Amino acid sequence: MEEEPLAKWSTWSKWSRCSVSCGTGTQARSRRCRGKVPCGGDNVQIRKCPRLPKCRDIKRRSEETLEEIPEDISSQPDPEYIPEATIEMPSESPKTLVVKQVPKEEDDFYIPSEIMKSFYNVIATYNLDGSDRGPCDPGYRHDIEKDSCEDIDECLVENNQCHLTQVCGNTLGGYICSCPEGYASLGAGQRCLDINECTQRTHGCEHACVNVAGGYVCACPDHLRLHTDRHRCVTPSTSLKPNSYEDMEVDDYLGASFEYNVVS
Repeated sequence: MEEEPLAKWSTWSKWSRCSVSCGTGTQARSRRCRGKVPCGGDNVQIRKCPRLPKCRDIKRRSEETLEEIPEDISSQPDPEYIPEATIEMPSESPKTLVVKQVPKEEDDFYIPSEIMKSFYNVIATYNLDGSDRGPCDPGYRHDIEKDSCEDIDECLVENNQCHLTQVCGNTLGGYICSCPEGYASLGAGQRCLDINECTQRTHGCEHACVNVAGGYVCACPDHLRLHTDRHRCVTPSTSLKPNSYEDMEVDDYLGASFEYNVVS
C-alpha cells in the first residue's frame, strides 16, 4: 500500500483582479499546504497582469529620440538606477497615486480600515477532527493509553476557519490564520486583501507612491529616474532609461518576496 505524502499543496486559486486597469499592474493567487510537515515553495504567487492596455497619460519617447541613442549605450543600463522599478508619470500628476477600490469579496485590493489585521488567533471550542477530548480542553484529544492530552493540529483538518488566502499556523489549543506580508484581513476566514501603503503616508516616496500587490513602488516625474534606494528621484544620465515595465525583458512572475522591485 502506497503511503500518502507527508505534505501536499492544494491547487492554486484563481488569479485575483488586476491592481490597475491600464499600464502595468499585478495580480496574485495562493494555495494551502496540507500535511504533517511544511510544504516546499511559495504559498502565494504574484505576476504582472497580461494584456493590459497602455495608459493614455503616460509620456513616451518618440522614435526620433530612440534613434539618436547608440544601441550599445541603450542596451547597457546604468547601475545607479533600477529600471524595473522605474514608473514615469506626467510632471503635473499628483504626488500620491491612489487607486480606490470597492471592498467586494472577490476583489483582492482594498484600502484597509483600522480593524484589519495581518493575523488572528483562533481558540478551539471543540475538536475539529471529531476526536474524543475526554477530560481535556477543546483543541486536545485524550490519549487513553498514556492518559494524557495531545494537541490537535487544526491546520491538517480541512474545515479549519482559515480562508484559502490565509496561512494556517498551529498553536496549543488553537491555531492562527495569518496573511502574507503586505496583506491583511477582517478576521479568520476572511480573504487577505492588499494593504495600500500609499494611503498610510509611511512609504517615504519622494514624489509619488504606486500601490501594488503586497507592497508599493515609488514613481518619478518623466524627467527624473528612480534611484537604487527605491525612494528618491534623480536626474538621469545620457543613457536611455526605460519608461515603464513594458520596455524591459523581465519575467512575468515577480515572486512573492518582491525582493527586487517592490517595497513591502
